[in-house]
Amino acid sequence: RERLAALSAEPGAEHVQRLLGRTVRVLVERRSRQDGLLEGLTDHYIPVHFAGPGLLVREMAWVRISDARGDTAYGELASEPNLRQTEALRVVGD
Repeated sequence: RERLAALSAEPGAEHVQRLLGRTVRVLVERRSRQDGLLEGLTDHYIPVHFAGPGLLVREMAWVRISDARGDTAYGELASEPNLRQTEALRVVGD
């Protein structure tokens, strides 16, 4: 059990690092009370924080990832990526 817990914790930060510079789809869950940024999750449940309007809460948004801190990604609101970027994301997520 301990080994399984350790293995499941490892990929978090590594996956976030792989997202740097990429545009990902995020389900926006709420606005953070701490820093005022929107918070959400990618399709692979990676936490993402970014600035944006509150009307995005409970909506899908495209976010370009520019920073990684631990197992959390930080980015900026972006337009939908082109097909080539989307295909690259499938490879990263698998």
